[in-house]
Amino acid sequence: MLELAKKVSLMELFYDLLFVYAIAKMTGQIHHLHHGILAWGNFRSFLIILASLLMIWMYQTLYNNLLGQDTFKDRALMAIKMFFIFYVANSINADFRQTFVSYNLAEGEIMLLLCLEFASHYRDPQADNRLIHQYTAVTGLVAILSFGAVLIGGQLGINLACLTIILAWVAPIPFLRLSHFKENAVNFPHLVERAGLLVIITFGEMITGITGYFTIKQLDWLAGPVFLILCALFSFYTTEFEKRIEEHVTTSSGGGVLYAHFFVVLGLIMVTVSLSYLKQAGANHYFVINFLLAGLASFYLGTLAHNKYNRIKLTKKELSVYCGVYLLGAVVANLLAANLILVTLVIALMTGWLAYNFNQCTNKVSVN
Repeated sequence: MLELAKKVSLMELFYDLLFVYAIAKMTGQIHHLHHGILAWGNFRSFLIILASLLMIWMYQTLYNNLLGQDTFKDRALMAIKMFFIFYVANSINADFRQTFVSYNLAEGEIMLLLCLEFASHYRDPQADNRLIHQYTAVTGLVAILSFGAVLIGGQLGINLACLTIILAWVAPIPFLRLSHFKENAVNFPHLVERAGLLVIITFGEMITGITGYFTIKQLDWLAGPVFLILCALFSFYTTEFEKRIEEHVTTSSGGGVLYAHFFVVLGLIMVTVSLSYLKQAGANHYFVINFLLAGLASFYLGTLAHNKYNRIKLTKKELSVYCGVYLLGAVVANLLAANLILVTLVIALMTGWLAYNFNQCTNKVSVN
């Protein structure tokens, strides 16, 4: 039976606005280099916070997708969670120890509310009870461990909080790999649209991050290549999700979409901060170039990971060509490391070609 797309509610869009602020705060934590490079400790903290924020977003999205009806109760509980997300966002700090308690208390409250919401639908005949049991257990355990980390405190508490975030991502994987779900238990078009809106937010942060290149008084030669990189990445992503993907999937858990989008968002943020590093005096060119390339790799990996949901499949030949072009661009960029204008131009041409070819191959298959 064909699945009807569930409409994304205005409340969900309102909820996402807080993640605009949270992503901006989080990105700011890795905007500054020390001795020309990004300290590993800062990047590790950034990864943990990103995983935590996307964990909150993911489980709220799953609840809305599986069980949400946009009732007054649903809206009120989302509003309460937004209240706590303010505290989560404002607890994002370069020194996590300073705001550890407020961050984990707010995170625990959010996950506890989600646990209670999932549990309230145990006897819903329209829902897949196995999914409900799974998400109730995971969100409940995460809430308990978040509060426990606060009670323990110190480095042990911080370690427990980090392990809790990892658990929240890893625990559902074995279950989500099962193939036998109740038909239309997950509204796949809604899930794809929600993930796309999260990526739009991240592109918005990239636009904000590159505005410094577009100066009125003096022409910046990097403005053109940087803008091309932005447009190329957006084109590549939209080609996948507007032209290739099969939205009417009726028996999927949809977990692959959410997990793959972690890498899409991570990659876009890494590209954003890398482009800002290009303007920082004293930046280590090799570090900046390879951090940018790593961000691009994460973005492409996350986007192409949706191939299993596609009606237009990526062929092995296409994948080999894309990998070859990426590796060639990476080698040339490192060889030209002394001249960042040429490096940026090479990467712009590489991303531009990948976007153009991906779109052209898609159009050819669609016509045939």
